[in-house]
Amino acid sequence: MPDTLSILRGQYTDSTGKFNIYLSEYGDYMLGFRQFSDTNQTFTGLIALSETKNSFELRDFIISETATMLGEISIKAKKPLIQHELDKVIINVDGNYLAKGKSLDNILKLAPGIVIDSKGSVSVNGNANVTFLINGRTMKLSGEALNAFLKTHLSENISSLEIMTNPSAKYDAEGTAAIIHIVPKRNNQQGTKITNFVSYGYSGVHTGVYSPQISHKRKNTIIEANITLINDPKLDVYEIERKFKANNNRIFQNTEELRTDRLVSYQLDYFNALGKNQEIGAVWSGFKNFNKSNTDINNTLISYASGDSFGKNKRNIQTNEDNLGAFYLKKLDSLGSNVDIKANYWFSADKGNFNNYSVTKTTKDTLDDLIYKTSNNSKIFTLQMDIVKNKSNGSYLEYGGKLSNVNTIYDLNYQKLVSNLGDDIFGGKFDYHEEVYAAYFNKHLPKYKRWELMGGLRFESSRSNAFYKTSYILKYNSFFPSLFVKYALDSAENNVLNFSYSRRISRPKYHQLSPVPNYLNAYAYSVGNPFLKPEFVNRVESKYVYKNNYSLTLAFEKYNNVFTSIAYQNLDNSSFVSTTENLSQRSNLELTLSIPVNYKILSVNTYAGLSYNQFKGPTAKGSLLQQSALSILINISGALSLPKGYNLEFNGMYISPNTTGQTMILRRNDLSVGIGKTFKERTYLKLYIEDPFYFNWERLRINTEEQETFSLNRWNSRKVTLTLVHSISRGMDYNKKRAPKSNSEETYRTTR
Repeated sequence: MPDTLSILRGQYTDSTGKFNIYLSEYGDYMLGFRQFSDTNQTFTGLIALSETKNSFELRDFIISETATMLGEISIKAKKPLIQHELDKVIINVDGNYLAKGKSLDNILKLAPGIVIDSKGSVSVNGNANVTFLINGRTMKLSGEALNAFLKTHLSENISSLEIMTNPSAKYDAEGTAAIIHIVPKRNNQQGTKITNFVSYGYSGVHTGVYSPQISHKRKNTIIEANITLINDPKLDVYEIERKFKANNNRIFQNTEELRTDRLVSYQLDYFNALGKNQEIGAVWSGFKNFNKSNTDINNTLISYASGDSFGKNKRNIQTNEDNLGAFYLKKLDSLGSNVDIKANYWFSADKGNFNNYSVTKTTKDTLDDLIYKTSNNSKIFTLQMDIVKNKSNGSYLEYGGKLSNVNTIYDLNYQKLVSNLGDDIFGGKFDYHEEVYAAYFNKHLPKYKRWELMGGLRFESSRSNAFYKTSYILKYNSFFPSLFVKYALDSAENNVLNFSYSRRISRPKYHQLSPVPNYLNAYAYSVGNPFLKPEFVNRVESKYVYKNNYSLTLAFEKYNNVFTSIAYQNLDNSSFVSTTENLSQRSNLELTLSIPVNYKILSVNTYAGLSYNQFKGPTAKGSLLQQSALSILINISGALSLPKGYNLEFNGMYISPNTTGQTMILRRNDLSVGIGKTFKERTYLKLYIEDPFYFNWERLRINTEEQETFSLNRWNSRKVTLTLVHSISRGMDYNKKRAPKSNSEETYRTTR
């Protein structure tokens, strides 16, 4: 026992001998116990808390022969908001006041390198090819459904976020940007908790969100459910100028689109602990979206035979997505070794009705009158098994496999075909089938002095075949290695160097493969490319971390078979054609700095990045594409704690001009501020203003050998939102308050 001891915390147990102690920092501690009327204490041995071991659990500790036996005594240290691990960055949501009362989209803004624009698009270090996982399960939600999920999942239901820019071999190789793993908080309180999320917004149109969430635990069984109702009208205005270099024709197009999304999303989770060593669970999630839009189109064609036109575009789209999943987990030993088996079935069905027409303003001649229907049905089945074997020296071995089966059918049926584009308008059905088989291993070696090392290898075999008028077959096998090295420059690990490498793949999205032409109006149509090859990237990253908070990162990425949107002119009718092609290569060099500052009532997270992005390679039309840009990204978010439960929040973003291939994205800014108040720990009210100065409009420039295009996309990005979150609990804690005991005051102090 040390010569001197200083008392940091005092605590009473409840009637069963249980209690928790939370500490503000890591270090060496001892627990001392005594009965209420006794002055003698019995001490435990030395308890060391660190970043790698931040909790300690003590069972069956007896302080004297007459004392009550204690069960499940735990002591925990408070976690920082951001932690840098060997292969990931962890955002600790649970218990952190910066994340309190926030939805998932606002929590992500606290993470280094993550940017969410006003339309809900998520990017990591400027790359939007992000993969989301929930408790190890890959999310199939995208677009509006993903946006709804991010806006309606609250910090109260999330334990942490894990961000992996170089994922290990354990994870799917799919996704070239990053993996964001959402670790939900498991309900450990017996009884029922209900949380209501209500939001009203105004941005020239009225928007609303309502999401009740319920969590119930009885013994070893947990059931959680939520449903989200969203009404989200959006007003988009596109101003486009196209100049065709071959004949000096110019087209000015002004498009105003009022789109209304009425969306219902839902999720039901079931979990059951079968004794101490086995767990089972199931999930059902999905959404239904009813999308309506009305678009007014005005075209001005300046040429030797000049003529102006106007038109309208109407569409109705219904989207249904459902996901069924199940898992079985068996613990193999007391060290945490386990076998985890997951199965998922995902189904999506889209149906759309479109009506496009345009006429000349002077002669009223019909330029196009297109009426067509679309349907897109997709089915995906996955089966995965992961095995983890831990050793007492801190090392572990992971290995397993996965198979996936994809079937998707895209059908486009034109019912009326009147167009200046000629007689080559046709629809059709694109049938696509894909199978992927994967196996991997990942080894974490025992820590040696100040060194930590992990490496792995993943093998994936892909087979795909498609049919549209003819057959398209593609087969390829690929290896995906990963390596992680950590070295501490001092024994306290205040200065740490990290190095990581991984190889990743991005397979084409199904609509990028479909060769069925999709006509937008008299001047434009898009078409997929069934010959697209998968995109590969090799990423090397080195990072310096100071006190597990501040980080400086240098990374280099090399892409092959890069997916790039290509636009060209059809000289027969001056139409604008867009498609996707593989370019030879793309490289990206980036330097990023993350600085979190916590000073008394102020917390600020600053992220700054400097990147050089270069595209180079021939297109299928024979032209050579060379595009590069040096861009800057700055993102600042923070919170100020005010008296009486008030919190002031702010978030600002600046992105300088950057490139995605043929397209140059001009400067973008964003600013959001909000103020919130907590009422008795159960109710949270927040007023939030997004983009008050319309900074976040999108400006693009496309310059090719055939044409030059400028476009401005402005929308109702200035939005005022009022959000109310209220929680109700019924269970053990509630019953205790209704029937106070003699030690009710003391036991109440043990709760968080």
